[in-house]
Parts: sequence; structure tokens; C-alpha cells
Amino acid sequence: MEWLQDNPKVRMRDPAGVAKKIHKLIQDGPQKLQVVTDYDHTLARSHYQGRPVGTSYCVFEADESVSEDYQTEAARLKKKYLPIEFDPNLSEEEKIPHMIQWYAESFDIILSSGINENQLPAMVQRADLHLRCRTPECFEFLNQQKVPILVYSAGLGNIIELSLKQQNAMKGNVTIIANFLVYKPDGTPLKFASDSVLHSYNKNASHPMTRDYYSSEKLQQRNNAILIGDSLGDASMTDGAPCLKPPPAGHSTVLRIGFLNRNFDASLKRYLDAFDIVLVDDQTMDVPLELFRRTCCDAISSQT
Repeated sequence: MEWLQDNPKVRMRDPAGVAKKIHKLIQDGPQKLQVVTDYDHTLARSHYQGRPVGTSYCVFEADESVSEDYQTEAARLKKKYLPIEFDPNLSEEEKIPHMIQWYAESFDIILSSGINENQLPAMVQRADLHLRCRTPECFEFLNQQKVPILVYSAGLGNIIELSLKQQNAMKGNVTIIANFLVYKPDGTPLKFASDSVLHSYNKNASHPMTRDYYSSEKLQQRNNAILIGDSLGDASMTDGAPCLKPPPAGHSTVLRIGFLNRNFDASLKRYLDAFDIVLVDDQTMDVPLELFRRTCCDAISSQT
């Protein structure tokens, strides 16, 4: 555990409990493991070279090809709702109605923007969606170990997929569940793929979008998980997964890693209550990668 405790970015409320979970993950090995991760400000950085990194929605908001009216309205919505999402003094129940309204209004202006599907690759390339350092390395390692990764996001699935592809992180073991746009044959936006909108606080394994994924054959024996997110809502991404039943209902181990990107002093206690490991202003995937290596490689060494 020294490698964790000596890292100045790491905070843990219960180091002994974390050590116990890591030991169980190593003991069970990669064949029992799945990874569930958020995208915006989790796989993607929260800042880069002194500038804030936007979300998958910001690709539309900041691009020069998008109308000024769209940018103005998107900025207004962000200014109104983002402080609510990260307000440490509001409960989850108080935030949910605001999040639903934010997504509904955002989807309306995206659909009315007229942005063609063929424009998206160039827009993503121009955007500041920088992945955290060593993210492609993490995904390649897990792909080699045949560990499935679910990228579970309330962001724009089309943008997330392009971002991962362009930065060499879209591997064969990756599944994306997010808010995907459906386009007409001429490339103009038609609708969102699901009527059941994903937002920060309904992103769990009981959401209808996850049904096929969690019922798939590849997950039936994978009763341990490493969860990675950046908002308090992300800590519940695996809640309700039929293959993941922590004690007392079952014997699964779910290790939760949370990136704390803002409001450090005000939010730290709540993050420590929600996540096993909290990474404070860490723009790398160093800790998850080391954890993946220990889980997979130490397990293999102990079996030989």
C-alpha cells in the first residue's frame, strides 16, 4: 500500500479497507474483473496547460462552425446549471430536477443546431478533449488482459467514441453507453437514440440502457469491478448490476476511484465517503494503471 499512501494526490478514508479490497481483486484475478468508468473529466482531463478542458457537449459549444446563437444559449445553460451540479451544499435529491431540465434544454438546442454528422470528426479534432495522461496505455493493457471496459457517460456518445478513436483508446474491449445522437441519411440530427435520458444522477446499472450490457455472457462471471468517476453520482454507476453483489448480499468487490477536480476543501469529505480512493487534481491515470497492473500481473504471479 506504500505506493498509494506515498502519492501526494491520493486521499483515503479507510486505507485498511482499501488494502482489503485490492487484496481480494488480486486474489480473484483479471478473469473476474470488469472496469466501469465515466468519460467527461474522468478519462478526459479537467484542465490542460493551464486551461480548463470542456466536456463532450463543449465540442458543439466552442466550435467555430457552430452558430453564435447556439453558443450563447449553451453558455447560458452551463452558467446556470453547472454550479448546481457541483454545489457541495445541495443533496442529490435537490440536484436531480435541475439536471433533468439542463439535459432537456441542451438536447433541444443540439437537435435544432443542424450540425451535420460529417462535421463531427473535424470538430472533435479541434476540441480540447485531452485524455488523462496514460489513458490509452490503460485501455491497451486491459484489452491485452481481456478485461471489459464500460465507458458509462451522461455525455454525447458520438463525441466520446470519436475522441477515444482519435486518441488511440477505442479498443476491442470497450463498450460505450451514453446519450447517442441518431442522424438522418443526409447527416442532419434526427433524435436521441433513447427516450430515457442519462444524466449525472441516474447513471447506474438499473438504467434501461445498461440492460443488454449487464445481461451479456461476457460479464456473467465478472463479479468484481473497478469504478472510476469524477462526480458523486458516478460512485453509484455499478449499483444494481446483477453480476456485482457486494457483502452482505454477495461476495463481489467494487473498488471506487474518484477524481476530485474542483471545490477541493468543501467537497473532499463527501468524496471520501463515496469513493475508496480520491485523487485530488490528478490529471493522470497513473493510479488506476498501477492498480490494473497489480490486479492482473500479481494475480498471475501468485498462480504460477
